[in-house]
Amino acid sequence: MAMLYNLNLGDYTVETVLLPGANGPEQGYRITVYGDHFPLRAAQPVLRVGGMAAELVKVAADQKSIRGYLRHLPPNGAPISVSYDEQMAGEVKTPFNRKRIQPLPKDCC
Repeated sequence: MAMLYNLNLGDYTVETVLLPGANGPEQGYRITVYGDHFPLRAAQPVLRVGGMAAELVKVAADQKSIRGYLRHLPPNGAPISVSYDEQMAGEVKTPFNRKRIQPLPKDCC
């Protein structure tokens, strides 16, 4: 089945966060991708950075962004993409860059 619709994706942000782990909190990354419109559909969107699929992916209430969580740090240059099954897909023009990661607040832990 061919792609029917191309998602128009804009920029992204990446923040260091604490995620629940088997032995307590562990460091992870929240990635937010911005775009013209992320539809709310029965098909769950997939947010990928390189070969890694984000967890707990959710479309914002205004449908202008999508966010997910990564447990591992992607390599520099990894493509960032969003897809809905084989019906919709798009890729952020700017690849992943570790220099853009916002650290945990100093008073966090």
